[in-house]
Amino acid sequence: LAVVIAVTAILIGAMAYGLNRLVGVIDIVGTISIRSNVEMVPSTANIDLGMIGSPSGSKSFSNIAKLYIRNSSKIIAKIGSQSIQAPSNLSIILSAILRLEGANRSYEILMPCLYSNTQCIRILVLIPGYDAPLDIDRGEYNVSLEISWMVEGSGDASIKMSLQILEVS
Repeated sequence: LAVVIAVTAILIGAMAYGLNRLVGVIDIVGTISIRSNVEMVPSTANIDLGMIGSPSGSKSFSNIAKLYIRNSSKIIAKIGSQSIQAPSNLSIILSAILRLEGANRSYEILMPCLYSNTQCIRILVLIPGYDAPLDIDRGEYNVSLEISWMVEGSGDASIKMSLQILEVS
């Protein structure tokens, strides 16, 4: 008896639904594209220092990339990989300034003693964006880099290094 009642209830429900008339359809389409909070375009920028022939100096590279900050974040710049071959009588100190220039705000990340194979004296405080995370506001920023050097001695050296910009969570 219970089985007959259950089957009857299912048939009545199916007939009631079968009496419904379609009045319209809403098609839903779209694309989901979730980007990271911080993005650099292009993701890799190549810089060629060329031949350095003076014992001290600097070179600036403007607008090498765009940094997109979708929500206020924290970033830090650090050396990724490095390969520098220099004779023992050649002392090299490389420092840099990473500039982020936006429509409403600009930032400078000072990077003293970025590379050194000799004694390099720098300020003993944490530098935001280099030693500690830098709070950066939402926006679009032009990325520029200034590299400076001090060299003592004589000889030839080969420099290959990467500077990474990291989002800190």
